[in-house]
Amino acid sequence: MTNAKPNAQPSVMSEILNSAAFSNRWQENFLNIVMRVAVVFGAVLFAYTLLHGDFRILTVYALILLLLAVATFAPVPYSVRADVFSGLIYLIGLTILLGYGISADASLFFLAFVAITALLFDYRAGAGALALSILTMIIVYSLVGGGLFKFLVVSGTTGAMADWITYGLDLSVPGAVIILAVYFLKREFNAVLRQVREIFGALQAQQAQLEERVAERTADLMRANQKTTEQALRLRTVAEVSRTAAAVVEPERLMTLLTKLISQQLGYYHIGIFLLDEGREYAILSAANSDGGTRMLARNHRLQVGRQGIVGYVTQSGKPRIALDVGADAVFFNNPDLPETHSEMCLPLKVKEAVIGALDIQSIEANAFSEEDYAILSILADQVAIAIQNARSAEETKRALHEAERASSQLAGRTWQDYSGGREVKGYQFRGIKAEPIENRSDPAGAHELVNVPIRLRGQVIGNLKLSRTDERRSWSDDELVMAQVTADRVAVALESARLLEDSLRKANKERVIGEISARIGSSASIDSIIRLATQELGKIMAGSEITIQLEPPKIAAER
Repeated sequence: MTNAKPNAQPSVMSEILNSAAFSNRWQENFLNIVMRVAVVFGAVLFAYTLLHGDFRILTVYALILLLLAVATFAPVPYSVRADVFSGLIYLIGLTILLGYGISADASLFFLAFVAITALLFDYRAGAGALALSILTMIIVYSLVGGGLFKFLVVSGTTGAMADWITYGLDLSVPGAVIILAVYFLKREFNAVLRQVREIFGALQAQQAQLEERVAERTADLMRANQKTTEQALRLRTVAEVSRTAAAVVEPERLMTLLTKLISQQLGYYHIGIFLLDEGREYAILSAANSDGGTRMLARNHRLQVGRQGIVGYVTQSGKPRIALDVGADAVFFNNPDLPETHSEMCLPLKVKEAVIGALDIQSIEANAFSEEDYAILSILADQVAIAIQNARSAEETKRALHEAERASSQLAGRTWQDYSGGREVKGYQFRGIKAEPIENRSDPAGAHELVNVPIRLRGQVIGNLKLSRTDERRSWSDDELVMAQVTADRVAVALESARLLEDSLRKANKERVIGEISARIGSSASIDSIIRLATQELGKIMAGSEITIQLEPPKIAAER
């Protein structure tokens, strides 16, 4: 239903703008109405005339009415019906004239004949109808005046020539007026129709311009929407790069994930990440997503900084570069591993203005990179550089922490080795009554279900917690094993705390003794007393030792 109205309007408007088609349509509708009305009124008049009319006239009326009905309701063309209708009106006027003379209303039917002919055809046909009516009147007058014909119904006078002239004037003047009126009416109508056609043509031209503008605006909006969508996708890729960088700390795995993520999200042919070596002499390909990039990684692909390719230029200058596969840039696209590249953008990877590498982006489309792409991809390159630097820092921190833990573990191992080696008691053993000291590390004799839980301190085993059953029928439960492990861990912490406390007390005592010796020595004023007090105090502290302090003259080197 919604499409029917717009489709019908152009056809109706085209008929209106076409003057011939509109005139034919109007004439046909007018003829249909007039003929139906004529049939109805003709039947009424025929019934009235049938009561007191002449048989000959009634016969003619019957034939006329029959022809009128057939022409009205039969499926005949417009031209046939128009000819029949105008001819029947003329025939009625002629019948009245032949039957009743000029005293009857034959002139009205002749005028109707002229008007209907002019309306249904044109003014020339109306003029012909008027001429036929006057000619008919002249012929009838000549026949009646010459005695060759007598009126069918009225007898007596045939009318003077002046009456016939008046009758002719009464017919010709209104007929001429009708013809002129129809002529001017149709002329003005056609003029108005031409103006309407011109206005409609102007409206159509404006409509076409408006539709063209709307189409252009729609295309602009679609392009803008597409650009907005692409920018949103790029910004979303930047956000995903940030999330990936936060989740992955291994540099190699991070760079591989970034190249695949950028390629999948933005649809580029090849993504490569180059990193500078320690000497900043070469840019080494460290990650790539394409098959060609994988082959380049396998052979340790690298480019010399400042000398080879776009990557070399970017890593030296720290400025981005876009290249196409035409003109002077075509030399950069001779890589057999990436044969489908038609445009390339290389962006520096910077951390605090220091270039650490380059992000190489290649596309199979020509002119694939715009200013908007550069703005978004520059942000992306900064995110990639920060992510790589953070991953490197995390790896270095992890490696340093591992080295520190290993050094601490080794130090703890050596410390406890020295500490436990000087102790006579190697541990204690509980056999159901009380804890007793042990002097060796052998397993208890006759033990069953022996469980050895190591006591670990910073990765070093400083002892063992051994559990054994005297009853062969019982085995250790999970809760007992967990309790033993927790106890071993707590023992390790407590042992280290106790050792540190002993070491601190020993160092404090040493400092105290050294302070006392220094105070006594400092109170003496002579050299002999100082040497004597120092020897005596050291002998007291180091019991069982022989202490000697002897002065010797210094050996002075010979001057050269």
